[in-house]
Amino acid sequence: MTDGLSTLPTLTQEEATLLKNEDVTLISVGIGSGVNTTELQGIASKPDYMFLTGGYNLLDFIKRDLVKMTCESVSN
Repeated sequence: MTDGLSTLPTLTQEEATLLKNEDVTLISVGIGSGVNTTELQGIASKPDYMFLTGGYNLLDFIKRDLVKMTCESVSN
């Protein structure tokens, strides 16, 4: 989860790639209006695994999708 851009975007992408290479499923969540969607797309394992929400108070609206996706990822 992020509300903008990571402090070290290159390192963030490198670490995400290492995790993906270990078959770890990554879901990225951008919160607010200043989110770098390119970075979020690079972190997420699949395009469908990237979520955007307008603020922390709106996380409940994506909770069901996040839970479903997490459970599907674990069962595969």
